[in-house]
Amino acid sequence: MKVVCIGGGITGQLVQLVVPSTQLLDWRAMSQGHLPQTRRYGANYLWKPIPLLPYTMFPVITHVDGNYATRDSVTAYKTKIGKAKDMEGNWGEQFQVQTTGYDCTFPTPRINYDCAVVSIDSFRKEVHLRNGSFIDYDILVSTIPLYVLLRMLNVTLSRSFRYDPIFIKVTDRPPDAPFPVSSVYVNYLSDPAVVPYRFTDRNGERHYESITPMGGTSARKILPGKIHPHPQAASTVMSLTKQNIFCFGRFAAWLPEELIHETYDRIVEWAYRMDHV
Repeated sequence: MKVVCIGGGITGQLVQLVVPSTQLLDWRAMSQGHLPQTRRYGANYLWKPIPLLPYTMFPVITHVDGNYATRDSVTAYKTKIGKAKDMEGNWGEQFQVQTTGYDCTFPTPRINYDCAVVSIDSFRKEVHLRNGSFIDYDILVSTIPLYVLLRMLNVTLSRSFRYDPIFIKVTDRPPDAPFPVSSVYVNYLSDPAVVPYRFTDRNGERHYESITPMGGTSARKILPGKIHPHPQAASTVMSLTKQNIFCFGRFAAWLPEELIHETYDRIVEWAYRMDHV
């Protein structure tokens, strides 16, 4: 069966890793080189390694306002970013003081660039591209934000998706950084008067993250950024599977708390089921 995946980022590459015949489509005009996928910006690293891939380990130190996390300090931080309801779950796992992070080395992916998808005909099983051509599929995988996929399918939900773009500013790691350069230091900032909600020291740099714009030439905007739960997301993703359209990744399945190793596990489970249908 012909598997086509929209999105050539880390999730799409995980799909291709598990199902090697997968055809990856990426909207970019050309490759930007084989960039590291798991530690590009901010506090973005693997909590667990991906099986069978070479990996390196590094210590991660996590604080809130420069100190050990407490329920009060984490509540203040969550309130600052508009996710106070997250305190109802296992809030402490994200704020453990000392943990281990991982980098994995991915094989060079096979990606078809300049394949910007504008619409999907789920009846004919065709992906229509901006350049006027189309690609047929038997199974379609989406790793792009769910609201973008639904727009391509001309599907409208009764409630809109809520998300906050993340703005990232990269500076040199200051000389007074509290931990060795070989470590990753994550410090959450709960004061609402302070624009960034977090900074991360890593690889000789300090990465500030905010949900409001920050100035400077090194500032970047990441979409969709922080996503919020949607009451129709799970049922919508499930209904798409009946059309042989499968969504993987935090943004594609609209799972605000999903981590990369959890996405990988879901892809493996899906591939196993497909082989045994």
